[in-house]
Amino acid sequence: MALINIVLNDASYKKRYVAHCKTILNEFVANGLFETMATQYQTLIDTAIQSDIHKLFSYSDFQGAMNTNTSFGSYNIPGISNLMNARNSYLNGLTNLLRVNL
Repeated sequence: MALINIVLNDASYKKRYVAHCKTILNEFVANGLFETMATQYQTLIDTAIQSDIHKLFSYSDFQGAMNTNTSFGSYNIPGISNLMNARNSYLNGLTNLLRVNL
């Protein structure tokens, strides 16, 4: 049996798991900390991306990856902010997350 099934089938574990998820959501996603960190990482690796001769995406794609979706074949890859903000909205709409008081 998968660990997540064990966690979600035990009321005490589930409550703690959901509380941790909500904490991460509030302290990392909702307040924009993930964007700050992603921008710092983007700055850190910028030179390496520019000089990479085997990259799959253009340098322009890399620069816009925070807020711009990119097509790759038949796939649409969301920008990091687009993905996380949509995930934040979705998760905040889930009943289990709304019921847990921290």
